[in-house]
Amino acid sequence: MRISVSVFLRSLAMVAVPLAFLSMGQNTQAVDSTWIDHPNIKFTMVREFTNLAERPTTTYGSSTTCSMRSVVIKPVISRVLLPDTPAVYADTCMNDTNYGSVGTNGLFIKSGVNVAGPLTLKSRKESLAIGPNLKTGVIFDATAPTGVYVNFAPNISSQIDANVQLDKTVKYTLRSNADVTNIKDAKNERLMAITDTVAFSSNGDWLLFDSPFYGLVRLNTNDGSILSFGGPSNYNNGSNPGYSTAISADGRYAIISGSNLFTIYDLQSCVSQTGSLSYLMNCKSRALNDQRVRDANFGTRAAYIRFTQDNSFSYYASQLQGSVINWRQYRVTMGDVPQFGFQYLG
Repeated sequence: MRISVSVFLRSLAMVAVPLAFLSMGQNTQAVDSTWIDHPNIKFTMVREFTNLAERPTTTYGSSTTCSMRSVVIKPVISRVLLPDTPAVYADTCMNDTNYGSVGTNGLFIKSGVNVAGPLTLKSRKESLAIGPNLKTGVIFDATAPTGVYVNFAPNISSQIDANVQLDKTVKYTLRSNADVTNIKDAKNERLMAITDTVAFSSNGDWLLFDSPFYGLVRLNTNDGSILSFGGPSNYNNGSNPGYSTAISADGRYAIISGSNLFTIYDLQSCVSQTGSLSYLMNCKSRALNDQRVRDANFGTRAAYIRFTQDNSFSYYASQLQGSVINWRQYRVTMGDVPQFGFQYLG
């Protein structure tokens, strides 16, 4: 039986049109759905373990991931008549930036230099934030009455000098004339942060933290601008809500977790508000803790939270079972996200 080309093309078009509309419908749903209004948020357990070493390595509380490394702090010194002096190493947890690697213990490695050494800023009370992929400098100043002050150094990549010592160790210094700005909050007061709540986005473009007695803050690390939202937390008399946070790579979604608290904010939905909290933006949010308790039913809080895609994030929780502390990793998704699309960021 022969079928003409024209008949075949008409038949093909009849099939293609419904498929196109179906595809458009699926794409529209994907675009329109957000973490705030998606009808099918899913909690899925990824794994369970008791070895604490399986948790992600972090710098501030549980919110900022870093990688453990053994770095050279004193290179091999070659000598003519005597044996060479061996290299000296130190273990540190580091993140790579556009201008070098920043680690715990105050260690820094400038791009193009292979030796780690201490970084001295304008004050001994200051330290460079250990965030991934940063293009600028975020500096924490420990002279704040609670937490740290947050300063911004937009041109830090060209303002750190490497000074090689006689013993071949390296000391890094921020130039005295470096461009460093004290960031002000929406009340025009110096911005403070609780370092245990500090979370960077995976691309380093955004920083999220809780500012004591003020509210939640999203900092744009490229230009130093801030968005203030949420509500103030009390840190009087040593009290600490113990928040864990996370922020998506596009800066749109922010998560805050604590004891019986698990909330996600859409920072593209924020509007001004009036009243005593008029300095904070009012942003749409969704409380996930009741569903976490119902669907996961494990632990009292989510920690080590990481966005893995725009439509998924992971977290860890612990629970005492008998005499053993068990840990579980969960992933939370908007609907069904294929397992191959879920990236483990621990």
